[in-house]
Amino acid sequence: MEKTAQIFDETVVSLYDLGVLPKDMSIREAQRLVKGNNRFSRLGKVLNHLSGNNLQILYDENIFCLVAGETSMTSFYPLYSRLLFHMIHNSDNFLVGYSCILLFFLLCPLVIFWKLSPVVIGNIATLGVTSGLVSGPSRGWVRTIGLSGIKNWDGKFKGTIPLLFGFGEGSCIGILGFTGISIYPNVDSSKCFYLGFARQVKLRYE
Repeated sequence: MEKTAQIFDETVVSLYDLGVLPKDMSIREAQRLVKGNNRFSRLGKVLNHLSGNNLQILYDENIFCLVAGETSMTSFYPLYSRLLFHMIHNSDNFLVGYSCILLFFLLCPLVIFWKLSPVVIGNIATLGVTSGLVSGPSRGWVRTIGLSGIKNWDGKFKGTIPLLFGFGEGSCIGILGFTGISIYPNVDSSKCFYLGFARQVKLRYE
């Protein structure tokens, strides 16, 4: 965990030097963000009290973990935006549905901001798509260290976290509760580099 923390800290410094991070965020603030602030220290204490056997209980996932990756077919979403979409799609009440639609479109400019901003807080991420013209798995690499020990993926894989509020049809949730930094080459790109702390990462090879 100490070596991982050092790598995360050094990566943040490099990103800061490249001018990727917001100018109003200091290096120390960014380092705390990608390591989950005080959650990282608590995670380290828990890991120190667990044996190697206990750390391997989850084969295809990691929980409460530091995560770094560079993958294609990847999108980050605020969880409440997907909740609004679910309410619009499933509402039988006209006023409720209309209110949700209005609120959804009012928040649309923020969706573009979230895509452009490298700072991500409490989001979900989809890795891979199961329907449409561009369906297919995510490609790249993911590294995690958490309550299931060290879990890594390389190659082609899809997210397998169960649907949330009806979200997930046509796409594959791979990361839940992510806080950290996500960087897209451009706003239209599906390839993303990310570094941070996640509540759950669950992927399956294709």
